[in-house]
Amino acid sequence: HMAASGPKDGDLAFISYRIGIDERRPSLAYNSAGNEYLAVFEADAYGDHTRSIIPGRRISATGELLGGIVVGSYQYNAYRPSIAYNSANNEYTVTMDYDYGNAGTDFDVIAQMVGAESPVLYVTPSSLTFSELETMKTISITNTGNGYLDWGVYPDHGWMTASPEYGST
Repeated sequence: HMAASGPKDGDLAFISYRIGIDERRPSLAYNSAGNEYLAVFEADAYGDHTRSIIPGRRISATGELLGGIVVGSYQYNAYRPSIAYNSANNEYTVTMDYDYGNAGTDFDVIAQMVGAESPVLYVTPSSLTFSELETMKTISITNTGNGYLDWGVYPDHGWMTASPEYGST
């Protein structure tokens, strides 16, 4: 938690915190037009080190989490993000290493533009509780922001499945 007047030296704020999921190599850019930040970082999508993605979190100048996006990638592993804000176009540029084929042998550096007025992931319900007899539940994934939202569902237990596993809205 941060003070309403904004972050102070020494304040800690969790941008993303998922137990059992490695998240590392953060990069942060300030959007002067929107008075907010976009943080991107490398994340272990499944919790088993088989898929690395680059999620992002919009953060207000006071430290409030505003919404999340995935910059890259669901198909191939993405590593080592770096971000910059372009005030002339009101957009971010995120660069990353991209592992075509996921074999660890064919890396390229790619750049992806992300509009500052980004999509916002909204999931309902926000949690699920199962009874002994229930084996399936439905969630709704919508975009309450602007632009396109690529999303993915990553079950963190072997007995869980999701269908579809990823999509766009």
